[in-house]
Formats: sequence, C-alpha cells, structure tokens
Amino acid sequence: MWEWIDVAVGFDDFAAACEVGLAVALADGVVKKLLAPISWPIPRYFGPFASVCPEGKSPSETPIYEYSWNHTTLQTLKTDRNASYQQCLFPAERVLESVAEMVALFGDEVWRHLEFIRLGGRVTASALPVVRFTTRERLFEIVEIYEKHGVLVANPHAFTREDASRHKRADADQIGFKAQVDPFGLLNPGKMRSYTPVRV
Repeated sequence: MWEWIDVAVGFDDFAAACEVGLAVALADGVVKKLLAPISWPIPRYFGPFASVCPEGKSPSETPIYEYSWNHTTLQTLKTDRNASYQQCLFPAERVLESVAEMVALFGDEVWRHLEFIRLGGRVTASALPVVRFTTRERLFEIVEIYEKHGVLVANPHAFTREDASRHKRADADQIGFKAQVDPFGLLNPGKMRSYTPVRV
C-alpha cells in the first residue's frame, strides 16, 4: 500500500499549473495518484485548505481527493448556488493549447478544473469546469463552443443518453443491457432515443 503524500502548490497562473501538471503526469518515474490543476477562484471554496491555496493562485495538486473531480463543484455549491458545471475531455495531441483556447474564450465565466488522466495509453485532461450559470441557453451554447473547438463534452444537463454522451450515441452494450432488463421500454421512457422495445 502506498503512503501517499498530499501536495498543494500555488502558481501565478493556471497555464503554469497545467504545464507542471502535464510534465508530472508524463513522468513515468513519478508515482502519483492524482494531478488536478484548479484555477482561482475555486480554491476559495476549499475552507479547510485556505492556507495552502493563497489568494489568486492555482494549486496544481489538490491536498485531498475530496476536493477533486466533481467534488470541486460540490464544494462551490455549498456557498454559491449560481454555479453549474460541464464534463469535458480535451484532445490528447494538443491538451495545453486546447485548455488555453477555452480559458481565452470563456474568461471568468468558466472556472477551470482539470484532472490529468491516461486514456488509451495517452495522457490527456478530463475536466469538470465550474460554470457561472446565467441561462439554460448559455449553458448549452458553452457546450457547443467546447465541441466546435475539439473538446468532447458529456453534457450532464441533457435529457437523453445520446445527448449526454461525449460521443453523442448510446453504445451497443447499453442498448443490449436495456433490452435485457427493460424489454418493454417501461423504465425512463424517452431517455434513450435509439432504443426500440424488443417486446410489445
């Protein structure tokens, strides 16, 4: 069992946090459990860890897993009910450039939060950015902008399985499982557009 050491590092800007995070993610000789660049102002919602998240800085590695993945949104929502989020996957071949594009496009409307992951043998970044909610239309427009720039989005605000998938389809195993457990299509009707009941 690994004796993990939690480290939080403050950077002057999010780009620097991402560059260091990616370099450590690519360093096979460094054993790591989590690398999560998180931009300001999200750390202001990490009450117990305010001392390691200085004002205006972006930590490159969260001190505890409870402050990563979608827990960042949960921490924010505890005191700010105008927050929402998206689920994104950046292209591995240009992850830092793609992140920088989104930062430039959205500014303070979307607060950045990444986790570096290995997917299909390549290091990339998954993201659960916190979005400053204004309207449903703007929330879906943000999804379209991400996708237009090559960032895959699994939209947590979509109604159907296909629209919520980053591939915009229900996989064959999902359709097969539904046919097995719900042959009449009685459960969550309309949630999977590509499913046709096998029994009537």
